[in-house]
Amino acid sequence: MASPKTAKPAPARCEGPVSKIEQLGSGLDRPNTPNASEAQAPPHDRGESDLQFFRAHPEARHRFRPPLPDEFSAAILSEARGRKVLVLVVIDRDASGRPSTRARGLVCLPGGTA
Repeated sequence: MASPKTAKPAPARCEGPVSKIEQLGSGLDRPNTPNASEAQAPPHDRGESDLQFFRAHPEARHRFRPPLPDEFSAAILSEARGRKVLVLVVIDRDASGRPSTRARGLVCLPGGTA
């Protein structure tokens, strides 16, 4: 059964690094400043769909992954100005814990050219 598209991609904003608090609203107790001594998780890029990923990881509420081909227009991706772009996927779950609502947005990593 194919999953219907539930959300349109958010417009890209790549003026600088965006903290998790800015990305998700509030409720996080520390900014998105990586500690060099902490291992950083790589993006989830095994080719699985968002629905497959969230079904396989019932504890997960978000994931970072590379953009899928044709997921965002070239005009939106060009705003990254040479920086690496990841997609932040946030999921809500229904009362039984199944993924229900998905939201996506682009995150531009620091670096590249201005």
